[in-house]
Amino acid sequence: MPAVFRLVALGVLALCFAANAGAASADGWRVELLNPDFGAAARSAKTGTWLIAGSDASLWRRAVGDEPRPTEAAAEAGSVATLHRVAFDAAGDVAIAVGEAGTMLRSVDDGRRWQRVAVDAATPLRDVLALDGAGWIAAGGDGRLLRSSDGGARWQAHELGLPLQLSRLHRDMRGRLWVVGEQAFLARSDDGGQRWQHVLHDAGAPPFTGVFEGAGVMLVAGGQGLLLRSADGGASWSAVRTPARGFFEALHFDERRARWSAITHDGQTLASNDGGRSWRLAAPTLGSALTGLVHDAARDRLVAVGAGGWLQSSRDGGASWRRERLAEPAELAGVGADAEGLFAWGRHGALQAAPAGGRWRALRAALPEPVTALAAQPDGRTVLAAGAAGWMARSGDAGASWQPVPMRFVVDMYPTDFMALRALADGRTLLAAGPTGSVMRSSDAGRSWHSVVHTPFERREVLPAIVAAPGGVLLVPEMHGTVYRSADAGLSWQPLPPTPDWGADDLLRTGLASAHDGVVLLVGRGRRLLRSEDAGASWRSVALDHAHNLFALWADADRPTWWAAGADGALLRSDDGGRRWRRLSIEGPPVASVLLVLARTADGALLVAGRDGVIARSEDGERWQRIDSRTTQDLRVALADADGALWLVGRRGTVLRSTDGGRSFATVFSHTAADFRTAVRLPDGTLLAAGARSVRWVPR
Repeated sequence: MPAVFRLVALGVLALCFAANAGAASADGWRVELLNPDFGAAARSAKTGTWLIAGSDASLWRRAVGDEPRPTEAAAEAGSVATLHRVAFDAAGDVAIAVGEAGTMLRSVDDGRRWQRVAVDAATPLRDVLALDGAGWIAAGGDGRLLRSSDGGARWQAHELGLPLQLSRLHRDMRGRLWVVGEQAFLARSDDGGQRWQHVLHDAGAPPFTGVFEGAGVMLVAGGQGLLLRSADGGASWSAVRTPARGFFEALHFDERRARWSAITHDGQTLASNDGGRSWRLAAPTLGSALTGLVHDAARDRLVAVGAGGWLQSSRDGGASWRRERLAEPAELAGVGADAEGLFAWGRHGALQAAPAGGRWRALRAALPEPVTALAAQPDGRTVLAAGAAGWMARSGDAGASWQPVPMRFVVDMYPTDFMALRALADGRTLLAAGPTGSVMRSSDAGRSWHSVVHTPFERREVLPAIVAAPGGVLLVPEMHGTVYRSADAGLSWQPLPPTPDWGADDLLRTGLASAHDGVVLLVGRGRRLLRSEDAGASWRSVALDHAHNLFALWADADRPTWWAAGADGALLRSDDGGRRWRRLSIEGPPVASVLLVLARTADGALLVAGRDGVIARSEDGERWQRIDSRTTQDLRVALADADGALWLVGRRGTVLRSTDGGRSFATVFSHTAADFRTAVRLPDGTLLAAGARSVRWVPR
């Protein structure tokens, strides 16, 4: 049984296609995406339930008086497509969500369970609208509309004759249907969507973004500050120029004050007091996008939300606006109102609410991207996540929800780009490291942090790893050869200069201590590696046969045998504690990919994996056989679950699982096609993978 299990997740980025197609949900696991980009929401008039839709086929549900919770729509549908719209019918009995690649999901139980609906459309579906009775209509790409007359169970396609992306639907007060799309396209139907009349199409014009109506006036919103106006029910239209520069995101008509309000994607707020004929700027330009607008009728106020953690509100129908900064800033995409107050949704899983007369609070804090490092505390509940530009988040419920951790740096304008995060065995101390030349320490389980190593920005030091050596010693290698050493749980650090023969082109990337004899090795790129026999107090360089670019290390717990892996399929072995190395070969065609992961299976076999889906397995660490991974995606991290099954995690949401000691792998549904960079197993058996998206698998 191995006493050392070091997983390295630093890799070379490459663009490939998704590996989730056809993936099935792992038996015995519940998969949850923690930080989708929410883009749309709908509320049931029957039950008051909110449904929130977004990236990665995410559908969350917020029942009255309850916290928002993810549904299993994506796993049930086997989809990771972005959902653009969700809607209830008038009775609140049926909900439909639509999105990329012709994705359509349907629920008949207030959004608890979902089923995928097969439709004759592989193009994006951008909007869906409930009609009278059991009628529905959806708009998509290639000028295609879909119609249903049985509550969304079956759909028929209707072509508009132009290969355009249709974006929004509208049903006017007379019951007629309107659809808008790219190239200033506008069409109308007087018979529930069976026949359509083209009203306008200009191939050189920006897209239309929506149709809005009030007091006998119809307005079609577009880009570059353009509006179309009709005062005769859409029989004729005239162009209205406004002070706006960008795209209109939403319009609202205040009936009591006979005033129109509008917001734009570049942060402008406009008002019109003459039925939309002329417009003025109603507030200073925000400087960040405004994306959602709602009229809170119960409190007679307008609220606009957007990027940068800002929102604006108006209590005079949009004539003037008050700017407000959220207590927990988030990139919000939309906002709605109900009897309880306001509800907003946005990027990175952000959900916020403001009760009637109360202040905004985060129902779910955003978990920004990308996550570059994870660390789990021994208590089985506390997890820390770190990323670029000095951000860190903490979870106290095994990764189900997260709260941002306030960080202060010696020089705040140069925050640390965290590359490494390690929890110590005492259950309270954590260390984090990264460029530029920074080690941070927490002694209260990650609630607060302070700097213990800081080097000036001008030195451009990069600290990519934290290595545990014998006797409680901690080592942090600097890429260019300096090694920082601590013998007091990271309170103080001693910098040890590079060995005299350390070259300018040599660098360090990762390290490992052997459980057999305590030898510590540090490897990276170049013709040499560093070796210590005294827990990092002194170092000697070890020459390699030629220059290598190494990413992974593994040490046998029972003898002085080591393996290293890296670029160009390099797989090296040492049988004398890392003093001398020889290259091994993998059976079959030459492997030119970067090998990123070395791990051991439950039955004692060794496994190496990396870019392009390469996996090789060895019973004795000498002879290596290629394993069919059935993917071409990079595999970056390996970890074992509570049953001893081996998981490999990588790019484009790729997750593979082996229950036979690495001889074969099955694809696990990961809920996303975004890249994973790191992963961790919690003491309670929960698995977390993180990167551009963060996903957890919870044992059922």
